[in-house]
Amino acid sequence: MNRFLNAGRFILKITPVLFLLISALVCFSAAAKDMPPTDPVYRMPPDEIAALIDAPPAPKVSLAPDGRWMVLLQRAGYPPIEELARPELQQD
Repeated sequence: MNRFLNAGRFILKITPVLFLLISALVCFSAAAKDMPPTDPVYRMPPDEIAALIDAPPAPKVSLAPDGRWMVLLQRAGYPPIEELARPELQQD
């Protein structure tokens, strides 16, 4: 008999939590239905962002341990999308 009382108390304690979870799921699913579908078409970023990505990177500076020599190393920027889209040779 005591086991049934403990189960009843447990159900009474967990009912508000279950109610909140189910309510949240219903609200989120309703909100998801109202959202427009995602656009699978590639869109260009704003010009300011594209300019940041397309800008050449700053050179890297490296000093000799004794401080007498300095080297400026030019780095490659991000590759263009045409280069990334090319198929790659895969070796087995």
